[in-house]
Amino acid sequence: MALQYRKRVRDAAIGFLADPGTGFNPKFYALADIYGVAAFEIDFSPDSRNFAQCFVDPDNVEKSQLLDFPGVTVYTTEAEDIGEPRGLAFFGNVILAVDFYVRLREGAERNTEDLMDAVEDAVLSALNDPSNDWPPGVLFSRITKVDRQSVQPLADGFHQLIRIESKFGSAVPTI
Repeated sequence: MALQYRKRVRDAAIGFLADPGTGFNPKFYALADIYGVAAFEIDFSPDSRNFAQCFVDPDNVEKSQLLDFPGVTVYTTEAEDIGEPRGLAFFGNVILAVDFYVRLREGAERNTEDLMDAVEDAVLSALNDPSNDWPPGVLFSRITKVDRQSVQPLADGFHQLIRIESKFGSAVPTI
């Protein structure tokens, strides 16, 4: 049996972000009106052009042609086994990152805050939805750090990255 402590966290979070009733898309559509921004949709399917399970260097996201904008990547950055209690194959923390890349056209860069606020709100609302039933051994701690990078020029406009990192507890029993 594989430990899969990172994969279990990532798969659960992606499932909740992709949920058609309580995930990112319905939350974002509802919040777009409140924030006064144009809504967009993310296709979280494995063959999507605006979703990937990988880390992309923000300076090379356009060059990589991995994502169409808006795009989102989901990946884990850290895992730490604290070694206690005995009898578990893994017991510790996993840091999950959700990176949203949003394209802006000339003139739109005058106010990116409302759009990024709505994206942040939708991601956190989807992960915190009370109907989420996290799988056994995965605990969403709600300890979250949000980092917004500055607006970056592209060939035909601008893009901005918002990174949302959340800490998860993970427990994997011994085989």
